[in-house]
Amino acid sequence: MDLQQYAQENDTPIFSRQALTKLGYHHRHIQKLLEEGVLERLRPGYYRVLNVGFLLNEDLQEVCIQVKHGVVCMESALAYYGLSTVRSSEVWMAIPNHSRAPRIVYPPVRYCYFAESTHQYGIIRPEGFPVYSKEKTLADILHHRNKIGMQTVKEAFRDYLRLKDCNLNELLRASEVCHVGERMFDLLQMLT
Repeated sequence: MDLQQYAQENDTPIFSRQALTKLGYHHRHIQKLLEEGVLERLRPGYYRVLNVGFLLNEDLQEVCIQVKHGVVCMESALAYYGLSTVRSSEVWMAIPNHSRAPRIVYPPVRYCYFAESTHQYGIIRPEGFPVYSKEKTLADILHHRNKIGMQTVKEAFRDYLRLKDCNLNELLRASEVCHVGERMFDLLQMLT
């Protein structure tokens, strides 16, 4: 099997050593692919397939591989959707309460612990890795506005309301799930 073709078809350029072994690539094969320039070692046990043309969100994808039940959230999700000019130096990941957060050296990760019902709501996989929908992300940042900052919250909401695919019904539904329904209503009235 051609690894570059597999990566392109499955929209995943980053593989762990374990995943490559499951695909039939053992130590000698991996070493040969590194020498041929097909693979690049990101760090011990993790590799990126080169020349597949879709590596815009590789840090997010790399973290999602390592955090089994993690979902890209908060500032990282805002940046992914282009709803904020703030670029965090950390990847924000939501994990269920009482989960053990894996220690990741690079890229740095900031964990947010969510209740199970809140954690499961609004997960989409537009590029193969889990990220919260725009509406769920906005409800989350409103709920955690003290961590994010009210200026960032207002900027994100203004940008969202300008979008053609703005869905106020889904935004209100997400705000109920995240227990910020009244605050959401007040903020929307203030901004519109």
